[in-house]
Amino acid sequence: MTLTGHIKFWFILGVAMFFVMSLISTPENYYKVVQKDMDNAYLAYGEDGGKEIVLNANTAFGMVFTETAANKAVNKMHNTPHKSAAFFGSEQKAAAATNDILKTFKLEIYALFLRVSIAWRWIPVLFVFGFAAFVDGLVARKIKIEGYGFTSPGVQARVANISVVVTGLSMMSLYLPINLPVLWWPVATLIAVVCTRYVASNMKQITT
Repeated sequence: MTLTGHIKFWFILGVAMFFVMSLISTPENYYKVVQKDMDNAYLAYGEDGGKEIVLNANTAFGMVFTETAANKAVNKMHNTPHKSAAFFGSEQKAAAATNDILKTFKLEIYALFLRVSIAWRWIPVLFVFGFAAFVDGLVARKIKIEGYGFTSPGVQARVANISVVVTGLSMMSLYLPINLPVLWWPVATLIAVVCTRYVASNMKQITT
């Protein structure tokens, strides 16, 4: 699979799974996951850091689901079965199922905001160390070209694909109902920095 095809694969999979989760998961699963994420946030970033992360998630969630058209639309979609219906039992079951999907979707969005708030703390680290790794990689590339006359495009391709996999998993982990390890984001950041260095140091030499 080409690098472009790999990127398209993870993009399509990520978007599809985002909507599928509302259908196959439950509000209870997301509630437990969110509670565990909050505990991990306080454990990893301290009392003040944990409060800031949760506050950011609550603020973003409130902007979407408090006084917006999105919340009004979701509320309207909640079905209330009517006792006068000929098939009250079937209508009641259908309404309950639909309401569970909407509750799951809301909690999925909250989990997304909470994890984005956590991941956001590592963006400056990624940019600083990623830039340094990129510059170091370019220096190493120049040394390879001057000393050996070639780089390793095969290594670059493999490392670039690893970067896509890590990025894809990181994006999907923002909303999947799974408990992320406390060290997930620092490890993902470290992998991204290392991959940046090797991609830069093994870029194909341009000849004329």
